[in-house]
Parts: sequence; structure tokens; C-alpha cells
Amino acid sequence: MKSKRAARPSTLERTAHHEAGHAAASFLLGRRVLSVTIIRDDVDGSLGVCRSPPPPVWLDPFWEPTEGQRPCSDGRKRAWIEMEILILFAGGAAETRFGGRRNFVGARKDRSSAINLAGLLYSDTAELEAYLRWLAIRADNLLKRPGTWEAVEAIAGGLLERRKLTGRQVRKLYKVGRENALLAVHARSRCPEEAEGGRMTATPSEGKKGRRKKGRRKKGRRKKGREEGR
Repeated sequence: MKSKRAARPSTLERTAHHEAGHAAASFLLGRRVLSVTIIRDDVDGSLGVCRSPPPPVWLDPFWEPTEGQRPCSDGRKRAWIEMEILILFAGGAAETRFGGRRNFVGARKDRSSAINLAGLLYSDTAELEAYLRWLAIRADNLLKRPGTWEAVEAIAGGLLERRKLTGRQVRKLYKVGRENALLAVHARSRCPEEAEGGRMTATPSEGKKGRRKKGRRKKGRRKKGREEGR
């Protein structure tokens, strides 16, 4: 009898995990999420999108601070760019972890955006590519943090059910996923007796010892009753 091969995830499932990866990484890194959808856009051909507030004005290389505006430091600029690239790469990383293989076509737009952002820091191609490889590794590791993958799956499940989520709905699913993961870790760290619904089980030797103690208590109560009846 031929063994049945596991069914491949559908495009919708892969897209849901891709966008959920963007959203989970955004919350993890402190970036707001306005909405997430897996409804296909017939105009630009995208299968889904995770919307966040627009980038800060000081990211524009030609931006000059006006009166009352403080200039942007290089460290602040680099930190924002790295955060944004990590969020971009987290989508493809989540889709790969869920589907088992990389979707280079689906992640093409994310990589193009990441290259443009990295280009604000590096002009040398070799340096830029090395920088992006390093951030891709960091994005993979983001999903390995406790509770993060559970949050991705919770958001993906909500997207598959509703197709579009508000920022508030996404944040709620993110919190639920992380909390459930932490509860599961806590349950595994407790005694096996308590982990099984709080029921205590005894070994055979403990059971005999317990029954002997119980028998002695009953005998003591009967003896006390006879004394009171005299």
C-alpha cells in the first residue's frame, strides 16, 4: 500500500502565516500594526499586507530639520532601519517555517524593500549583502523566542477565519498566543500529577502506605467510639 504524502499548505495558509510573521515581529519589536489582510489586491497583485504607520520623515536622506525639529542621529536611524528589515524578513521566515520551504517569489517585494532600506546605510554591495544575511538570521531567531511562534499561529488562524483584522484584533491574538505558550511551559515545568488536571496519582508503595494509615485512623475512631459509649 502506498503511503499518503502530507498535503501541501494552501496558498492562503502560507499567506496567512507570512503576514502573521510580519505582525508578530512588529509587536515584538515595538512597531504598531494598523491592519492585516490576506485579501488579494488586484491592483498590485499582492496576496496580503500588514499595514503599519508610515516611516518617519527623517528617514529621507534629503530631509532637513526645520525650526523646532531635532536632527536624527545615525544610531537612531540605523536602529529604525534594522527593526523594519527584521519585520520584512520575519514574514518570509514564518512562511518557510510553516510550509517547509522558502517562497522566493512571495518574499520578493519584502527583499526589494529591505535592499532599499539597507542602501541608506551601505553603498558597497558586498557590505549590503552581508548586512542583509545577518538580519535574515536574526529574523529567523525572532520566531524561536518563547511564545513568538504561538503568536504567529494565533494571528494566522484569525486571518484564515476573517481574512482581515484590525490592529486591535491582531494585538489581542498576539497576546493570547504568547500567554497560551507561557501557560503550556509552566504546566510542563510542574509536577506530572498536577499537570494532569490537578489529579494526584500515587505509586503502588505509596498506595499501600496510605491505606495502612487510613486503616489505623478508622481503628482509632472505632476505639474512641467504644470508650465514649461506656
